[in-house]
Amino acid sequence: MWALRCPLCDKESVVRVPPESLLERAADLLGISPFRCQFCSHRFPAVRWGRPQPGHVVERREFRRTPVQLALAFTGDQVRGEGTIVDLSIGGCLIRSTLHLCVDDIIYLRVALPRQESPLELAAMVRSVGSRGIGCKFLRAAREDARLAEFLREQEEESARSGQA
Repeated sequence: MWALRCPLCDKESVVRVPPESLLERAADLLGISPFRCQFCSHRFPAVRWGRPQPGHVVERREFRRTPVQLALAFTGDQVRGEGTIVDLSIGGCLIRSTLHLCVDDIIYLRVALPRQESPLELAAMVRSVGSRGIGCKFLRAAREDARLAEFLREQEEESARSGQA
């Protein structure tokens, strides 16, 4: 078996995602499914036959989440607060905070990354607020942040190493 690699960045960390268009749905029926790279977020079609498949056929989310505990400060139009990112992906994050935010609020995050002097600065939109936390979707510029992608790559490698030990 050979692993699927992103044609843009050549990384193996890709997930199958739901078809978005009629053409993608038709291709999916023929065994050509949409995939998304977890690092560069490139979306591309690929033949899925003969590839190892996860236990569930299609990922619910477009990006794989990584459990983390990262301190952050955030600001919005009329709010300023602190919290903790409890899971993170190239597409967004889940924040625990005592402050109340509303769906569709735009917030600016300053995230303290381990072993880095300057915080990661990201823009996000609040997509959900619930008992688990505040679900945020990163705006396009944040998803393209190289430091975010590198941090997630390091976390995945660290997780793979600890899983092998």
